[in-house]
Amino acid sequence: MHTIFKQDTPVLSFFHIPKTGTTSITSALNSYFTMQDATAQLKHVCKVGHANIPNLTDKEYLANNRVCVLRHPYDRAMSLWHHCTRYHEVNDTINHFFLRLSSRYPQGMGNSEHEPESASVDFFAPQWHWAQHCNIYLNFNNLNVDFNNVLNRYVMPGIYNLPRKNVTNNKNLPVLKRHHKKLIQKIYADDFEHLDFIP
Repeated sequence: MHTIFKQDTPVLSFFHIPKTGTTSITSALNSYFTMQDATAQLKHVCKVGHANIPNLTDKEYLANNRVCVLRHPYDRAMSLWHHCTRYHEVNDTINHFFLRLSSRYPQGMGNSEHEPESASVDFFAPQWHWAQHCNIYLNFNNLNVDFNNVLNRYVMPGIYNLPRKNVTNNKNLPVLKRHHKKLIQKIYADDFEHLDFIP
């Protein structure tokens, strides 16, 4: 989680959901705002790791305005598969990859009833694990515009360009078939139910 401070007051907290463009957001925040400089009027602080849920009672670092990026579960699932095969030497086909996830979480990956504070969350967890604690959602497919809008509204007027980091080339990805989509709907049932994604 990154929080932007304005004169030592937290004004905007970015929750980082894996494979939703947050590496680009982190890079942009590093470029546009001083990191942890006590003398800066505008600064940002990284409080917890990439895939963690922060301590929700930590008012010193957690802003009232909490932001995350949402991506359609089909696209995010494919990006997760691509990430694992490219960087973690996973040799699964997409079929085996989603079957393994489905068997690992036979009831789906939802865990809405209980969210431990400052919890380490499964890298593959539904976006709802983070999104339920946010009040501002950015659209992955319109990310540069949404990112600019939220910074202009809550932080400071300006033009903020998002660098392209860890981009998945969709042209090189296999086409999702109907049975793949059914598995993804089961694994990410929370996202379809609570975030209004259309299957």
